Amino acid sequence: MNDVGRMPLQPVTPKASVPLLPVDRRLRQGAWLWLGSLAMFFLSTLILYAVYVALRTPEQREAMREPLHIPSGFWWSTLALLVVSGLLHWASQVAKVDQYRRLTWLTGAAFLFSILFLVVQWPSMQQLLTQHQRSASPALSAFAMTYLLVLIHALHVLGGIIALAWVFVGSLLKWYDHERHYGVQFCAAYWHFLDLVWICMLVCFALASHWLVAGSP
Repeated sequence: MNDVGRMPLQPVTPKASVPLLPVDRRLRQGAWLWLGSLAMFFLSTLILYAVYVALRTPEQREAMREPLHIPSGFWWSTLALLVVSGLLHWASQVAKVDQYRRLTWLTGAAFLFSILFLVVQWPSMQQLLTQHQRSASPALSAFAMTYLLVLIHALHVLGGIIALAWVFVGSLLKWYDHERHYGVQFCAAYWHFLDLVWICMLVCFALASHWLVAGSP
């Protein structure tokens, strides 16, 4: 008994990640197919946007009078989007080791920043719409096409917020552990995807703005 009482305590180590359960493997396959289809959709819209801008003749670019301006709020909404993605990546890691309290805090904070994204994004979208209406030639303006792409992305963000709210509720109810955590992983992957799409959009908008100004006679 004395020897047993003097045995050193074993350090507590996190639970090792286990392979996905069959139901989660099927969900992962479906999720990747869905993300792949979304990627093709956004890629096609960006190609269409690039073609639309590139085909503007010098006379059409001159008739626009007002160049395409990227609202400054887009940069702040980008920051909020990156914070959401980072928090969810962290959450997907702690879900694997049954850190329920930290998972709840992370998903809750990510949800708040996702709402902040829409709060900042909406006035910027309205600014684009106002610039389109004030354009000397709205039919030739690039504001409407830019607004459409931003709106499509915002609608997908809204879907991501709904999914994130579901994950947050699941974290409160302890649905996730070292065996069942794919819901958190997929939510994180979806927001990473939204990050990538938005950054690609901003690059296209910046290039379009430069082209419409530099290409004018």
